[in-house]
Amino acid sequence: MATSIAEAARAAGAMENVATSLAETAASAAANTQIVREMNERQRNFAAMQFRAYVSVRFNAIVVQDNTTNYRFEVRLTLANTGHTPAHDVYHQAVVDILPNPLPDDFTFPIPRTAITTGGVVGPQQTFVVSAALDRMCTQDEITAISTGTINYRDTFGDNHYTNFFSGSNGCAAADSNRHNDAN
Repeated sequence: MATSIAEAARAAGAMENVATSLAETAASAAANTQIVREMNERQRNFAAMQFRAYVSVRFNAIVVQDNTTNYRFEVRLTLANTGHTPAHDVYHQAVVDILPNPLPDDFTFPIPRTAITTGGVVGPQQTFVVSAALDRMCTQDEITAISTGTINYRDTFGDNHYTNFFSGSNGCAAADSNRHNDAN
């Protein structure tokens, strides 16, 4: 009987050690699961930054006004997706105007806020042309136009982004200002 009691006590002690070990294993597994979740989130963020759509605006051409046909001065820009995934719901709003140089510090870069009913998709490494024409005929001396605009899009990961652009009279983005040339 004494041997049986001693053996039962030894078994109970062993079971207590097993229970303690199982509790430590469960706690370790929970901690590891949290680490894996955090690593997956970091990898998702890294992948989103590496593979997302990146939309930029490049100078394409200036269409000179034609007084004989009343064709107004127009700026044409190339919208380019330099990322590795499509940009979804892409639309643009732009305006061309003759503005003083340098621009006043309080200039707000007004862009028409018209209702957008549809947006397109720009595939990775694809481009298309966007344009805006002056709302009036101008003198030849006035053709030092400055174009501003905003491109809005949603990337494959569901995040919304924008690209602001400002193109000076020499046709180079940021030629006349270091403002309104940004993106997220």
